Amino acid sequence: MGVFPDVVLAAVCMAIAWGTTTVWNVHIMSLRQSLIPGHLLGRVHGTWRTLLWGAMPIGSLLGGLLARGGLTLPLLVGAGAGIAVSLLGYRFLSRLPDPGDVRTDTIEQIRDPDDPPA
Repeated sequence: MGVFPDVVLAAVCMAIAWGTTTVWNVHIMSLRQSLIPGHLLGRVHGTWRTLLWGAMPIGSLLGGLLARGGLTLPLLVGAGAGIAVSLLGYRFLSRLPDPGDVRTDTIEQIRDPDDPPA
């Protein structure tokens, strides 16, 4: 969007970005629910949301500072950062297990012995 400022192209790019975010969220939440014991899931989810929502104001501030150099600059920097993270994180992401393949019988052994049975 920063290179080709066109409304239709911007709409297509945003739809693709939102679609990939939705797919990521469904996959990672399913995986997290498969891996994390039930009694810890709320804590893990709360910590994740705190970190995620806490980082958003920092990103907004950085984007606003970048926008002082022109409105396309934050889009270009964001695109470059997104591509770099995608390339660096691909190996990690490709090795994540399928949530349906996670063995929950071994996870239950990690439970705190003082917790009542589920």
